[in-house]
This record gives sequence, C-alpha cells and structure tokens, in this order.
Amino acid sequence: MAWSLTVAAVIERQGRFLFVEETDGARPERVFNQPAGHVDPGEDLLAAVIRETREETGLEFRPEAFVGIYLVRAANGRDYARVCFAGSVPEGIEPAPEDPVILACAWLTREEAALRPRSSAVLACLDDYLGGRRLPLACVQNFLDDRRPADSPWAPLAAGWEELFPLRQPRLDLALGLAGPGCRCLDAGCATGSLPRALAARGRLAHGLDLDPAFLAVARRRALQEGLAVTWHEANLLDLAASVGSARFQLITCLGQTLPHLLEDAQWLAFFTQARDVLEPGGRLVVQAVHDAALPDGHSRELPVVSWAGGTLERRRHMISATLAGFETVFRPAGGAPVTHQARHRRMAPAAAAELLVQAGLRPGPPLADEAGHPFQETSGGWLLVAQRP
Repeated sequence: MAWSLTVAAVIERQGRFLFVEETDGARPERVFNQPAGHVDPGEDLLAAVIRETREETGLEFRPEAFVGIYLVRAANGRDYARVCFAGSVPEGIEPAPEDPVILACAWLTREEAALRPRSSAVLACLDDYLGGRRLPLACVQNFLDDRRPADSPWAPLAAGWEELFPLRQPRLDLALGLAGPGCRCLDAGCATGSLPRALAARGRLAHGLDLDPAFLAVARRRALQEGLAVTWHEANLLDLAASVGSARFQLITCLGQTLPHLLEDAQWLAFFTQARDVLEPGGRLVVQAVHDAALPDGHSRELPVVSWAGGTLERRRHMISATLAGFETVFRPAGGAPVTHQARHRRMAPAAAAELLVQAGLRPGPPLADEAGHPFQETSGGWLLVAQRP
C-alpha cells in the first residue's frame, strides 16, 4: 500500500473555521476541506502546511499545535496520511486563494462543514481539535529529523554554531527596526536560524534559507523545541526566488560571510534581482560583506580562534587578488579528526555593490560599517548596505 503524505490546517476564529471549497477530482460536486495539500519532496511538514495555506487562502498560517495523523482512502481511490496542525492567521485580512483549483474560501461552523466534507479526515481532525487535542509541535520533531538527516561533515560544527557565533543584539535590532510585527522576513544564509527564530519569537513571519542540510536540521529542531513557526528553505542564493514560491517579503537579510561566496558580478546581480522580485514594494534588502582593502594582495590574516565544548574553529583569510580572497577554516572537534574547508570569497567595495543594487532596480542607502549603524570608512572591517524596492 502506497500512502501520499499530506498536511492540513485547522484555523479557528470566533467559533468558525477556515475552509476552502473545491472538487475532489472524482465527482463534480463542490466539497469543503481545510487548507491542505501534499508535502513536496524534501519539504518539512511545517513548511508544507504554511505553503499550502498561503496558496489556498492567501493567508500566512502560524502553526501552534499538532492535532494528529489521519489515514483515509479518498473518493479517487488513493490512500492518504494527513498530518494536521492547528494555528492562526492574521486578523483583519480576508482569504483570497492563489491556487486556481480553489473555488472559494469560507468561515464555517462544524455543522456547516459537515454538509459537504471532502473526506472523513476533514471532520475527524476538526472533532479532535474541538475535543481539546493540542499537542506540542515537538511531537513531530523526530519525524522531521528522519526526513532531513544531518549527514554533512559539518554536522558537529552545526550543533555548536550558536555558541561559536551567538546572535548579536545589533543584528536583531536592525532587523526589528526594518520590519515591524506581522511583517514577513527572510534571512538568506541563515545557518542554524538564530535570526529567523528571534524574529518569529517577536511576532514576525520568519523564513530562513540555507544550503547546508546539517545547519537546517539544527534550525528546525530548535524552532520546534522553542515552539516557533519558521518556514525553512534548503537552497542556494541563486535559487532564492524559486525556493520561496509565491511568498513576498518586507525584509530580506544576507549577512555575515554569505554573499561573498558568489564570485562573479553577474551572480551578485542575479541574487539582487531575485531579491527585488520577491520583495514587497517598499521592502528592504540588507547585505553585508568583509572589507579588507587595507590588506595587500598575497598577505594573510588570522581571525580569532573560537571554541565551544565540542571543539575549536580556526580561520584564516588570504588575499589572492583585488577581487578574490581565500578563506580557510579548520574545525577541530573534541576527540575527533580535524575537518578543513577551503573556499574563495569575492572581494567587493561597497560602491561596486551599490552599483549592482541599482542595476537590479533597488535603491541603496549610504554604506554602513556594521549592524549598529556606524558610518563606513575605508579602514572599516566590513560594510553593510540597506537597499529599498521602489
């Protein structure tokens, strides 16, 4: 027997529940269903239910509890396992389907929904919710971890990443100042997700994007442990637009050493253009990079060694040319063999980055030296640009 994995959202407001109206593919009659749909390959459950709710209602769903798993044979003869979550959507916004398959949205009582349910699972999960079943989101943690194994050689480093590099208050303050409560935010290159989780804890609709599954596995686990709803995307910077789908953002951040991994001007421009495309009008993109103009070509500098209970991390930056730097990291896990990683980083002045932002259709402000807002100088160790979509 082959099961199709699906998710569903129970959303209550003043004694009524959000339903979508559709057909079941086997009969022409219109039926009621919770916002629901299939889990895409490689997608985690919370990301799937947030995405499906947005596509079918146009609303941003915030999962708050796990209701249960329901097995059903649908009218089309297929077997489904439905993983149901309860949560909320923003007040004062009416549902508007993005998916053309959805015929209408409505707030219904249990009795009204029972007139034309798509399947028995529709009422089963609703009745369990009405009966008071509210389980912690962490109940699905092991299932998520099994689907997304952290088998990267950097997995031990991912576990201690936030001890090595804790979220700095100026970084959080910068993001909070640019995106108020209820704003949708994306951190591109989020590592273990400390910034998206902090934003979610403060009422933002947070997304995190990273290429490394080991780091995202830690991010997902910690979000579940903290009871936070964050949408995670496993993708590189140049797949940003495809990975977020129809989501649009008031703030996108790309901080630390993420952006310099793109070595060509054309790649920076492609990322800036994709960011512009998924920003709301008036939304902002914040980008950051190291500035080492004072270090001549061929010279190196050692960065401070950082340590935690699981080991130490050594870092060395070497100037290859006016546009390239080598970056070597050596992770020495406690009781294990060292793991060495070599990468090349793009060296770019803030004026050159600002020009590319303008080419992408964004309006950059003056360069800053850091997240605290100090003015940039040629002797600054880094630069930061805030660019707005017109």
